[in-house]
Amino acid sequence: MSSNLCYAKFDNESGVFRSSIHPSLHAPTDLTIDQFMFNYSPQRAIKAGNDGEGHFRPDPKNQTWLIDSVTGKSYTSEQCQSRVEELAQSFYHHLKLRQGQIVVIYSPNEIDYPIVIWATLRAGGIVSGANPSYTVQELSYQLTSLAKHFTIAGLVTNPESLRVASKAASSIGLGLDKILLMSSQLSSSRSLSSALDFEKGTKLNTIDEIIERNNSLSLEPINFNQKLRPGENKRKVAFLSFSSGTTGLPKAVCISHHSVISNIIMITKHDDCDFTGQRTLAVLPYYHIFGLVVVLHAGIYRNLTNVVIPKFNFENYLKFIIKYKPSMLHLVPPMVVLLTKSEIDKKVIIEINKTVKNVLSGAAPMKQGLVSGFKERYQNVKLSQGYGMTETSTQVAGTPPMVRLDNQLSSSSAGVLLPNVLIKIISVEDRKKKLGFNEVGEICIKSPSNAMGYLGNSKATAETFGSDGFLLTGDQGYIDQNGWLFVVERLKELIKVKGNQVAPAELEGLLLGHESVNDACVIGIEDDYSGELPRAYIVRSEIGLKEDPLKLEKMIKHFVSESKVRYKWLDGGVEFVDSIPKNPSGKILRRELRKKFRSTEENLLKKNSFTANL
Repeated sequence: MSSNLCYAKFDNESGVFRSSIHPSLHAPTDLTIDQFMFNYSPQRAIKAGNDGEGHFRPDPKNQTWLIDSVTGKSYTSEQCQSRVEELAQSFYHHLKLRQGQIVVIYSPNEIDYPIVIWATLRAGGIVSGANPSYTVQELSYQLTSLAKHFTIAGLVTNPESLRVASKAASSIGLGLDKILLMSSQLSSSRSLSSALDFEKGTKLNTIDEIIERNNSLSLEPINFNQKLRPGENKRKVAFLSFSSGTTGLPKAVCISHHSVISNIIMITKHDDCDFTGQRTLAVLPYYHIFGLVVVLHAGIYRNLTNVVIPKFNFENYLKFIIKYKPSMLHLVPPMVVLLTKSEIDKKVIIEINKTVKNVLSGAAPMKQGLVSGFKERYQNVKLSQGYGMTETSTQVAGTPPMVRLDNQLSSSSAGVLLPNVLIKIISVEDRKKKLGFNEVGEICIKSPSNAMGYLGNSKATAETFGSDGFLLTGDQGYIDQNGWLFVVERLKELIKVKGNQVAPAELEGLLLGHESVNDACVIGIEDDYSGELPRAYIVRSEIGLKEDPLKLEKMIKHFVSESKVRYKWLDGGVEFVDSIPKNPSGKILRRELRKKFRSTEENLLKKNSFTANL
């Protein structure tokens, strides 16, 4: 990293940072995401727009976009476009999908997952991805939240998730005729009863079946090619992705077509890479904003073939690296930990050093020791970090393509600002005070990729998406003298487990429903592998006081595990306390409990050190 180059410039009057190496970029405002992916030509893409510079897109013609990691089945860009058109027509006639209605995808990554996304968008619908590990309660919460504001036209899932999907769908009155299976997961002759124990004869359609049925009817095709009016894609919702924001329960984030298109262009310009003929292992879930925008859309836009992997299994992941020889890997820190610290065959390490050129880690920062360990094992691989969130439609900062993370650059750096990104660092004590280089405050972001707000939650929208267009991230950080962004602390309550969001309020609400719990607080504690783990502090009720503490701890952990997805379990432990610290207005003082945990941990380390020296 050159000490003479500063990647950010600062305006003293406005208190705003912006990139010093990237000009502003133009993003079309009259296209939907599917039109942009399939029809935005290289010739048009490199032309400068009226309000900014253009960018380069490699020609997608005859390029392989998707590969099924297990079967080897693949789709070229042309095959994707044809299948998307057929499925969009089928959604219109079979699901009766209309403008502004929702298709929920409750499935692990599959080769047809992107097809379902683009077909929904092409037919004028909205996509809401759901974690395939969700319980009935969690999926029902998402469906109910959506159904209050939009019509849910259908739910696409897979056999392993059918039981949960059907129960959650029934909670909002969504019939079995509105549930579809990914075609790659179930043959057309298999009945729903074999997966769900329903009475014989109950049949669930696959997306292949509705395509075949629609094609056989020779219906007049619906024209989905019409362009939007200029500026319309800024107001048209494409995705409803759930996030906890800075506080509270998960909320649906309204992400426009323009937000995603803008972020694709911003990433493309920043990375300056043509990935034609290259591959990545698409194991990060497509329902997550990182997998959805960075891996899928920004990757494929630059001809980076997505080798689609349904679920992360480390042993299989290494085999896929050997088999598919990816040049790029998209990871989260726990995966970097496994690659760095696990016992791996030397031949595999040699192959990774030979094949993999770039690794991008996101969702949570990596510690210095992890970066150093990775670089020691994989000396030929460039390790990068990115920074973003659901509310910014993902990436707003990242390691520049000409720089490698090494011991000279603190691994806590989130990178440098992408084109079109404006950042203010504001004082936590004085919210009107804007800070300059090397001054720590809350990171506020203004970007064309920013989301529209939270669905049906004007209060949370106003609190997070400021009236001046700057998003309050809830992250505390600074920009150093070289223009690098550093995130030093999370002001928001959110817990990050393996890159997944856990809202303390969600777990606290559940715990308060247990007869042995009188009051509860959940915080995140640091963990080398997972990043953070949920830890509960509980005030016992009269019933709870009668129970053996060890037995009650097991009961409470089991209570949570029965109704919550795996990463929300209380793996950070349960501690019984006399009271939960709160301010006069009743707000939980989580920092006090974090200090309590750190103090206890430090005392334990001192005690162990003393014992070891005896």
